[in-house]
Amino acid sequence: MRGSGTIIEKLDRSHLVDSYNCGHEDLNRHIRRFAFANQAAGSAQTYVAAADGQVIGYYNLAVGAVAHALAPPRVAKGLARHPVPVMLLARRFYGHFDFDPSPTDAYHLFLLIKAILRRCFSPWQC
Repeated sequence: MRGSGTIIEKLDRSHLVDSYNCGHEDLNRHIRRFAFANQAAGSAQTYVAAADGQVIGYYNLAVGAVAHALAPPRVAKGLARHPVPVMLLARRFYGHFDFDPSPTDAYHLFLLIKAILRRCFSPWQC
């Protein structure tokens, strides 16, 4: 997904994550140290908003299942008594910068949210 010079795509080794700083050290550490390893292991997929290769935001998606008996009735209604598949938005963060936000920053956040919704409701894009 492209817009205003921002690309939203799956994390790969070409993305510059070392200088990512959202203001929350645990989230900074996650994208720098764990996101790619988790993706390679298949436990979660990380998607980044990148401008010129620099990561400016990211989110993680993980899949799982909920026991049919524990699923909300409106979700489980009409389904076989098998585990109900779920998609979890594991982490989502948009970077904060050391400078005043530009007028396009809200647009970058919008692109991230739009990409999350597309992936959640279009499983073939995961």
